[in-house]
Amino acid sequence: MTWTNFDCMDVLPVSGFQGFSRSLESEALKEWEKYDSRQKLFLYLVSAEQGLLSPENAEGLPLIMLTVLDLEKPPHIDTASYNEILCQCLEASLKPEEHVKGQLYGCLSIYDYALVLRGNSYAALEHMLAVYRRSLINAGIYFRKTYTISGLNLEQRHAWKEPSDLRVSVRLSCSSQITIEHFQNDDRIREALKEGYEVFSVLGKYDYDIVG
Repeated sequence: MTWTNFDCMDVLPVSGFQGFSRSLESEALKEWEKYDSRQKLFLYLVSAEQGLLSPENAEGLPLIMLTVLDLEKPPHIDTASYNEILCQCLEASLKPEEHVKGQLYGCLSIYDYALVLRGNSYAALEHMLAVYRRSLINAGIYFRKTYTISGLNLEQRHAWKEPSDLRVSVRLSCSSQITIEHFQNDDRIREALKEGYEVFSVLGKYDYDIVG
């Protein structure tokens, strides 16, 4: 998996270590780096189930939430039992009526695991993540740190179900030639945020905040 901040996310399947470096040299990924730094994460399935990162296994679930987990492994538990506990806690946390699917992946990074959730509501995904956290704590497994990113599969955006009062905030860093007027009457922003939006000039790391 590879992504850039605020912009795009992509999943690149590989079947061997040689594929890792080759898959990250595609022209599409290099194009992203013109706009922001690229981050990548190498994942592998912990269980034998079909991967939720594949679009064909997540039909009707346009939202994806990826949470990398740095966990404290109790010293008396071996790796196989540890993986089984993590998967059991996940299975117990998933409720079919909430239209959320989840899957645990291992990480080849400083993090131990990655939890992938798919659904059609951010509220449901956030609730599921909180339930899983409590389930792990009850099993005696604690978090050192976590990191979460979320994205929307644009090809399935018609299946996205959220309350009409949901609002978003997009913060931008711009060159000095870009003024607030560039965003106040932009047809593309108006199309994306159909209920209206406001643009604010902010101080600090970012220059503008679009809220709608």
